[in-house]
Amino acid sequence: PLGAEKLRQEGRTIGLHHLILSAPAAFISGYFIKRGFLDGVRGLIIATFAGFNAFFKYALRYEQQLNEKQEVSQTQNATDNIDTSS
Repeated sequence: PLGAEKLRQEGRTIGLHHLILSAPAAFISGYFIKRGFLDGVRGLIIATFAGFNAFFKYALRYEQQLNEKQEVSQTQNATDNIDTSS
């Protein structure tokens, strides 16, 4: 949750491409670029967890965005209903 909260505080918006590409990118970075393969199974496990962490961070932020949009939409609908009944 800390990573998603940091993204929210920075005002970053997340698209579906973040969900699709973040996990493989984190895995590739950890396993190949940072040479995790030299650590054997341990390196593989760490790179895999880095991929999961990246995916869940962006998935949580994406869910927060959807909830924020729903809240705005509901507030707007409530305001419209008040205006039309007056």
